[in-house]
Amino acid sequence: MMQQIRLKGEFEQVREMVCEKLLKSRTGFSISEQADYCLEGKRVSIRMIQRFASTIGERTAVQLTFLEDVDEVIVNAIASGFEGLLFLHTKEGQSAALEVLRKIEEDQ
Repeated sequence: MMQQIRLKGEFEQVREMVCEKLLKSRTGFSISEQADYCLEGKRVSIRMIQRFASTIGERTAVQLTFLEDVDEVIVNAIASGFEGLLFLHTKEGQSAALEVLRKIEEDQ
């Protein structure tokens, strides 16, 4: 599942606000990977946020890519799940994560 939003504001503040809201949206989310780059004078950040809930058999991962675009920040999110012995592939966790992004965009 994918979602793209555009948010007005300073790059680092937008990146931190989006990550913070997603991390606080459900118990168990944490940042597992992160990288920051500068490409052709524009800032780019990548954050991998994951949630493992073994009691309900769910794993949700959200890869966020932030791209600086003049006075806006383009945020691309790819949400996925995992199938295996301990974790079931459920779209509920993925949808909930992307709903957080839709709400952020609406509230802007």
